[in-house]
Amino acid sequence: ASVCNQNIQVVKEQFWTSISAATNRTYPYWRPLDQPAIDSIQSGLVILVQHGTDRNGDEYTQYMAGAVAKSGLENTYVFGPQMYFLGDTGLDSENELYWDDSENADSNWRWGGDSSALLSERISSFAV
Repeated sequence: ASVCNQNIQVVKEQFWTSISAATNRTYPYWRPLDQPAIDSIQSGLVILVQHGTDRNGDEYTQYMAGAVAKSGLENTYVFGPQMYFLGDTGLDSENELYWDDSENADSNWRWGGDSSALLSERISSFAV
């Protein structure tokens, strides 16, 4: 049996970035439902788990949170950043940052590219 529990419920949250005021957009991330939001953590071990090409941050967060729960680690928090392309399921395109579906390194989140050229301001995925 797998040590990861995919049945852990996760919720999507957002936080402000250096360009949020200019774009009125936040950066989305996932966290387990029974865990505080990222800006509420006072101390402890934080695990950031980055999704892959399928941009399924919710599933990556579920699996990692399940592994942490199974391990018995205390005071450990799991967060899963979410990179979206315009048109992705789950994207709030009016309020969240997103990236262009491009193989050009200047625009591709996988290589630190900037958020979509359609937005009024851009930020590197590595700078978030």
